[in-house]
Amino acid sequence: MARAATPRPAQPPVTEAERFRALRTVADLVSAGRDLEEVLERVVVAVCSNSAWTSGGIMAADFEVGHSVLVTEYDSREGHGATKRQWELETSPTLEVVRSGRPRVIEDAQNNAQYPGYMRDARARGLNTAVVLPLGVRDRVGRDMVLSVHSQAHVPVTEAESAYLETVAGLAAIAVRRAGDLIEERAMSHKLRQAVAAQAPLMRRVLGGAGQADVIDLAETLLRCPVAVVDILSGRVHPGRSPVPGRLSNSEWRAAAAGPLRPHLMTVARLAEDTGFFARRPVNGEIGAQSFSVEAHVEPLFAEGERAGAVVAFASESGFDEFDRLIAEQVRFALSVQLVRDHARSRADAAGQAELLDRLFQAGPRDRAALVPLGARLGIDLAGPCRLAAIGSGAEEGTAAPVRAAALRAVNRALGETAAAFLAAAHDGDLVLIVPAGPEGDEAAWIRALERIEAEVAWATGAPPIVASGAVCTGPERLVATRRSCARAIRAARALGRTGLVRETEFGALALLLSAADSEAAGDLVREAIGPLLDYDAAHGGVMAPTLRAYCRHGGRPQATADEMGIHVTTLRYRLGRLRELFALDLGDPDTRFALDLALRLHRLGGSGTVFDEN
Repeated sequence: MARAATPRPAQPPVTEAERFRALRTVADLVSAGRDLEEVLERVVVAVCSNSAWTSGGIMAADFEVGHSVLVTEYDSREGHGATKRQWELETSPTLEVVRSGRPRVIEDAQNNAQYPGYMRDARARGLNTAVVLPLGVRDRVGRDMVLSVHSQAHVPVTEAESAYLETVAGLAAIAVRRAGDLIEERAMSHKLRQAVAAQAPLMRRVLGGAGQADVIDLAETLLRCPVAVVDILSGRVHPGRSPVPGRLSNSEWRAAAAGPLRPHLMTVARLAEDTGFFARRPVNGEIGAQSFSVEAHVEPLFAEGERAGAVVAFASESGFDEFDRLIAEQVRFALSVQLVRDHARSRADAAGQAELLDRLFQAGPRDRAALVPLGARLGIDLAGPCRLAAIGSGAEEGTAAPVRAAALRAVNRALGETAAAFLAAAHDGDLVLIVPAGPEGDEAAWIRALERIEAEVAWATGAPPIVASGAVCTGPERLVATRRSCARAIRAARALGRTGLVRETEFGALALLLSAADSEAAGDLVREAIGPLLDYDAAHGGVMAPTLRAYCRHGGRPQATADEMGIHVTTLRYRLGRLRELFALDLGDPDTRFALDLALRLHRLGGSGTVFDEN
């Protein structure tokens, strides 16, 4: 059975003076600049005090959850407050008022079935007449608000009463906007203080020797978003928090940014333009089956006038406001100083390592032993078991300095995350590195390290390198011998068109012949034995030297030679006859063939003149 409506007592008349006092209270709120919650509460109290209205409230239309939500209320009767805090929006007068923008008068709330939730609440609280008015403003979370007033007695809502309530609602809206402006002003003042104060803690960390991770952590706190730093000069990415936490955890993001995403982030950093943190650009990536695209501010970082990298700030969709941009510029300055400091330290370390290696490879045995303490200060025990490798260009000797510098950074990057200490510096056109040997040599780990170095150098320079290494060395003398062995291996690999991981033992006697190819006597031997032949080939198409080379390699057997060269044996015999006629060569004599074969190999390994086509 439906609950019966309660009797409606008569409402004593309200004087004009009381109305004006209520209006004065609301008007005072407009100029007072109070907090939003306090403004809303005092508006409701003012409109219900000394008036015909028993209670009142501020409601917010929450369209996301479909509820009319009670923000604040006042009831002059103690213990008669609202029984609920929210009602279905679709059956609430709040929705109608918000959509129409006009007041709604409910003369008999206890018997108005149009709003069932309102009717149940009116009966429970003994309320009758109600008026719901739009405020035309929103709360902190963007919900439209309305003012509602209720009376225990029946109140005739005359034109004067309506005007009074609309005036109250208008003044309340002004007060709410004023409170909102005050909140925004306070937030802006806080941001300004924060922006001004941001430089000090940032620079304290940078100048105090903090690492990139510590500086990025503070930058993320100040900017309230994930931040990454891309260091172009070292080829490293320093990621902070994940910009896509729903897809990648922080650890997954850091591994991806330093791994498969690094080439893309490097490209983004190289193309970054200085927009003052106004513009954003997409940062895309694929990690296994996962793909993502996120907008970010990408601004260049400079070190000593050179583009050194970029800061990537994954801000929210709204981007940065003017104060965020001020803080972001402070962050960018601090990160640029950090890069300058890091690179200066790297250059100092590189200079010290280069000097040590030069002295090691040029000094005599006694002086080399004196270098052991210097190596210890750099973290390497030169007297203990060590590994030595040399990285050379696969294209030509005398690689340009910028390429060597890029390759050196790649070596430092490849070993920096795995080796506790190492030496790496340029020497005689190659890059030489020395690292402590692992347990029992740990050959598999050493090969993996060399493969990582090969990949990093190839990526940094755009060309596959030659990476030569030897066995475990103990003592400076063995290091010097291994350096010479690696130099011969690189020279032999370059002459034969090899790249990748090599050892001198793979080339047999050819690597030793390479040493002779560096002497004046070897040059004389080549000129005297095959000089006229090389000149003839240069002028007539170059088939005689390859023919002679194959013939000597097969010990003077015509059929085997013809098969290798893909020609008929008659053609081969004709060429051999021409060699005898033109150069007076006795090709039947084994000693003559050996001298010619040696001259051809020395010429090829020496890197001068034409590199012969095998066919």
